[in-house]
Amino acid sequence: MINGGFVTPDKKIVIDCIYDDASPFTEGVAAVLLNEKFGYIDKNGTNITAFIYDDIYPGFYEGFAAVSIDEKWGFIDLHGKI
Repeated sequence: MINGGFVTPDKKIVIDCIYDDASPFTEGVAAVLLNEKFGYIDKNGTNITAFIYDDIYPGFYEGFAAVSIDEKWGFIDLHGKI
């Protein structure tokens, strides 16, 4: 079921509902789930990371977010760099 996208308070679609899930924006990016993998998008809907993460901490804090691939955790910056 696809249910993740973004709308304005008056219900105007800003980013199409193409994601399986989506978290709120923090520091200008949002975590989204697509085909069982997580990635991050900016407020224009542009991917800032590939959809390669098995698990994530949904928000960024001081420019970094925790991500997991194959049960190994690390951090990425706002540009997707590990």
